[in-house]
Amino acid sequence: MFLWTLINTNSMTISLFNMRISISVIISWLVLTITSCSSFHPDYLCFEVRTGTSISLQKRSALYPDIQYSFNKQVWANLDSICVTENCRVYFRGVNPDGINKDSFHSLHFCVSDTFACSGNIMTLIDGVGETLTIPCNYCFTRLFKGCPMTTAPKLPATELTEGCYESMFADCKSLTIAPELPATHLAENCYYSMFKGCSSLVVAPELPATTLSGWCYQEMFWDCSSLSTPPRLPATNLAICCYRWMFSECVSLITAPQLPATSLATACYNGMFFNCASLTSAPVLPAKVLSPWCYTNMFLGCSSLATAPLLKATVLAKGSCTRMFQDCVSLNSVSVDFSSWGETLYYDFDGGANCPFGTHSWLENVASDGTFTLPSALPEQRGAGFIPQEWTLERK
Repeated sequence: MFLWTLINTNSMTISLFNMRISISVIISWLVLTITSCSSFHPDYLCFEVRTGTSISLQKRSALYPDIQYSFNKQVWANLDSICVTENCRVYFRGVNPDGINKDSFHSLHFCVSDTFACSGNIMTLIDGVGETLTIPCNYCFTRLFKGCPMTTAPKLPATELTEGCYESMFADCKSLTIAPELPATHLAENCYYSMFKGCSSLVVAPELPATTLSGWCYQEMFWDCSSLSTPPRLPATNLAICCYRWMFSECVSLITAPQLPATSLATACYNGMFFNCASLTSAPVLPAKVLSPWCYTNMFLGCSSLATAPLLKATVLAKGSCTRMFQDCVSLNSVSVDFSSWGETLYYDFDGGANCPFGTHSWLENVASDGTFTLPSALPEQRGAGFIPQEWTLERK
């Protein structure tokens, strides 16, 4: 009787154990099924071509990442160089948890022989399915599509950026008409440096919601975007070194500048921001009352349609703060300032010049011959390109 009870007890234990195994297997299967379903339709990076086209990877690095291509999302092969027929879609993926580039000088980029539309999620090159929102390394996508004849860009969903991650990513993409959304609110150094430089068909800039900037983050971002007429909002109030340096240089279709609400400036933060924006007729308000070295240097250099300068509310100049600020603004005929001293008359500037005004070297060189300069009663009258134009009328506040 005892033996029978023991056998039954052991049988029940074995049955329960087997049941637990079965439940465990079922749960594991369900987890795998749910996971598979959730990633069953990854938004792969996609090139849609209309004509026969060759696609290849140009490697500037010993690092050769895992990048595969497919025509049907089922059969995949390693990408080196392929030729595709007209009216074709090619999908790309890769598992590169350490990124696809080593640094700014050792990078990988696509070479495509004819116009194509790009879509899908760029992060499918990182995790194979596009679920991650974190870029894994510095300079991860630098130059990836530089010079490509693309009309549209892929999604860039990352919310955590790294140094130089998108540097020159779409530079010289002259057919690009629609820029991707850029959702990150905290930036890294050089992250958007030259990102759309030379994109001559781009009319509307993407929104730039970031309020925490880093050095050089937007430098040259839209340089020579000759069709750009709608700039982004720039909501940051605390700037970083060179953050907007040359940002809209040569944007000859830009008529109105974005608002610049920043009150805390940094060295060279606006240096050359609107250089040679020949159509610019309306300058932004500059609310900062404390300047930084070279903060406004070259800011409106060559803006030949600008007639009225923004009020300079700062009461004290900083080293080089307004150097060449309005040089070659041939239509400029109205300037108003609140500073009460020209500062030192000798300093060494970037170009090796000496015997220059402390903060206004060449700032009104080659402006309109007639104009009005409004100044505080305490500011001495000094004439010349680094001070007040010779023939302009003075108005004291």
